[in-house]
Amino acid sequence: MRRSLLLCLLSMAIVLSVSSVVHAQPLPGTGWYSTATIQNVGSATANVNLAVYPQQSTSSASTASFTLDVGASKVFVAGGNNASGTVDVSPPLASGSGSAVISSDQPVVAIGSIQNNQLSAFPGLGVSGGNAAEFFRGASQAGTSLFYPVVKNNFFNRTTVFSIQAAGSDAKITATIRANNGSIHTKTLTIQANRSVFLVPNDFTPPMASGSCGSNANTSPCFGSLSITSSSGSIVGAYIEFQTAQPPAQLVLAASMFANTEADNKIYCPVIKNEFVGRTTGMTIANTSNVTVTVNVTYTVYQVMPGVNVNVGSTYTESGVTIPANGSVVFSRFNSNIGGMPPGTLAAAVVEGSTNSLVGVVNESNFSGTPVRATAYTCFGEDSATNRLAAPLFKRNVAGVTSALVVQNVGANNVTMTATFKCGTSSPVTVTTGSIAPGSSFNFSGFRGAPLMDDVPFNQNCAVTVTVPSGGKIVGIAQETAQFGTVQPNLNTKNYEAFNLPNT
Repeated sequence: MRRSLLLCLLSMAIVLSVSSVVHAQPLPGTGWYSTATIQNVGSATANVNLAVYPQQSTSSASTASFTLDVGASKVFVAGGNNASGTVDVSPPLASGSGSAVISSDQPVVAIGSIQNNQLSAFPGLGVSGGNAAEFFRGASQAGTSLFYPVVKNNFFNRTTVFSIQAAGSDAKITATIRANNGSIHTKTLTIQANRSVFLVPNDFTPPMASGSCGSNANTSPCFGSLSITSSSGSIVGAYIEFQTAQPPAQLVLAASMFANTEADNKIYCPVIKNEFVGRTTGMTIANTSNVTVTVNVTYTVYQVMPGVNVNVGSTYTESGVTIPANGSVVFSRFNSNIGGMPPGTLAAAVVEGSTNSLVGVVNESNFSGTPVRATAYTCFGEDSATNRLAAPLFKRNVAGVTSALVVQNVGANNVTMTATFKCGTSSPVTVTTGSIAPGSSFNFSGFRGAPLMDDVPFNQNCAVTVTVPSGGKIVGIAQETAQFGTVQPNLNTKNYEAFNLPNT
């Protein structure tokens, strides 16, 4: 039987006790550890194998094997010793960083996390006062080149690093940072098969600027984009962003990088906020080609705060925006280029250009909040949209943490959405929406009293699949927050992109 392979890049730094000294590579402070939530999206019980490889080492992989029911998910916690129904690998992992390969006899999807918060179920993990946590999506396909629209080196006290994994065989890579002031920075190295390395802006030649950054991301020497090519072997990668020199870390952002096949002439970003519940987003759209591209952006509002005089379904446009070759533009209320969309609104964005060269990233933060919370996700190309998607992890008040899954209709017609929640050992629960207009979204919210969600159980980890009728197209973003709970109210917000599955 053909085995499906998922390369899930886990930039992990594992603490075996609170007092341990962690080999955390470029991440600030101590206490970093990783998880992976793996979901069976096939039609039969899945036999799953997990292998975790220490970063750039000759040591053998640590492994685990387990089964998954149809639609169900299971959580791997690095250093978690199989507590609370999770799975860990053997032999036990030493402190350090690494990468993972997940294989199964059924199709599977997985999300990774990187975090430093302490959890009562895992007393050896995290660090006192740590509130950083973020999800990122595992890669089911590797490529010979990768791209990411956001590189920061102490830009407004934020820095990014990248963890790059060789998929199956050694990979010789050349990485290039193009800063928005026009400067170029490069680095060349070889990555061992299935293992990973960190790329740090200060380690490029010449080092990327980290001072005199200015306030405009579109012209700063400390803000740019990253492209990576491999002359031998395929690669996958993840972006990680953190507050510069902040131990213990209070926030971390992460997302998977774009393979060379993922650029499109039309991309969808399901969650755009302008002071919505105190949160605001910045959408970075990058042009991966060698020619200038002009784009048009349409924002469709699907939720408003009380007292805001805006109708659901209202649209706002930003037209004729020029993006230079291999460059990017940030769309936000701070740059006055979100079409006049007023504060208190939540919208979905559609970005259209003339060439198949666009990728997009959305960063979100409560810029004036205390504590500051931040998260990120990558937008979807039109060609990636299907009539089915899967979200491996959804929570309704699990240890004070609650999720929302926002699903955007990116097809040409109105659709109804059917979501199936598989929570622990409970029977599946099905939720069906009303008619959702093209370009708009529906929020499957885990909070108590949310529309249509009464039968979805509380206090259990759930896996979700969402379908629309044949011919429809959807994409989705899951967000997790502890802000409104009592267990870890200062924990950072976490986003991840749902996985599109083959059309039915």
